[in-house]
Amino acid sequence: MRNRRDILTRAGLSIIEAVFAVAILTLVAASLFSTIDFLLSRQVANDRKLAAMEIANRVMLQYLDDPSELDDSKGLPIRYHPGDNADLFRWELEESDVDIELDPAVASLDEGAQAFDSKTIYHVTVRVWLSEHSGGSYRPAQSPVLIELKRLVDPLGMRTPEQVRNIFNNPGRIQEIFGR
Repeated sequence: MRNRRDILTRAGLSIIEAVFAVAILTLVAASLFSTIDFLLSRQVANDRKLAAMEIANRVMLQYLDDPSELDDSKGLPIRYHPGDNADLFRWELEESDVDIELDPAVASLDEGAQAFDSKTIYHVTVRVWLSEHSGGSYRPAQSPVLIELKRLVDPLGMRTPEQVRNIFNNPGRIQEIFGR
């Protein structure tokens, strides 16, 4: 016959130990899945931010080449990549004047500096956000702006030989640049 002491010291799991092991495994699995979910959501957010930055840069470069080309696409969402799950982004462009004030010490050293016309330089801001079709909104006030790209623009500063050719082949653009 078996002794009571042999029954209590035998190898194996009791029901309490099994429940405890399952509870620990559940906690580990839950924390692992929440970590994976967090990493995937951060990856999606970072991909959207990168896409918004590329769109803002594209809009800015197109504006610098010829601002009139953007008139046809204002208000239209831009698809970043092809496919059914592609994000759509909206954008807006804003121009503002720049006030440049010379330091009095610098102005007294160089008389020609006082003749500097700060009206030729202006400030351009491009804002990009998710479209209402991708979980954002139609207006930037109702959706967080993903990217805001700002640049000082000198219309007399030509960036590429192609830009110089395009400007001089378009008399209206020449008038626009030099008449600003």
